[in-house]
Amino acid sequence: MDFFELDPRELPTATLYRVQYDGCMTIYRPFSGLTARDTETFYTEQDDIFVDFGGAVEDHLCWRPAHLSIFISLFANKRHAENWALDWSASHDGRPCEVFEINASELAGLYVFHADEIRKCLSLHVPSRAEASILEEYLVAYRVPQRVIVGHQNTEDI
Repeated sequence: MDFFELDPRELPTATLYRVQYDGCMTIYRPFSGLTARDTETFYTEQDDIFVDFGGAVEDHLCWRPAHLSIFISLFANKRHAENWALDWSASHDGRPCEVFEINASELAGLYVFHADEIRKCLSLHVPSRAEASILEEYLVAYRVPQRVIVGHQNTEDI
């Protein structure tokens, strides 16, 4: 995991956005923040980076719900996150969806990855509908604490 890890203070954006909706692979709790469904799996240099870590990234990017993910997806582009939320809401009978605003530099000390960099380095296969999305997608492993969430809006407010 460390091989692909980024320093979030050096990202090309100061703010990242999380699209959160009922039934997604990330749990949100108001006092603790965002938590991935799998918080116990950890990849080390003893693991096969292509099979183990790469497989986990590919499963996440391909939205394979049968595989619990250690990752939380965040987007660098606010308009993309808002459009994603609106599209999800529209295709789910108008159910509400939230977009959380995250202070990227405050993610220091957490595992942060650029999805497209991992996809390219490990030659991962993702659905064509996901390819444009992952260009500005960052993956955070395990959790995003509440203290770094600096704002949010519902689809009704977009």
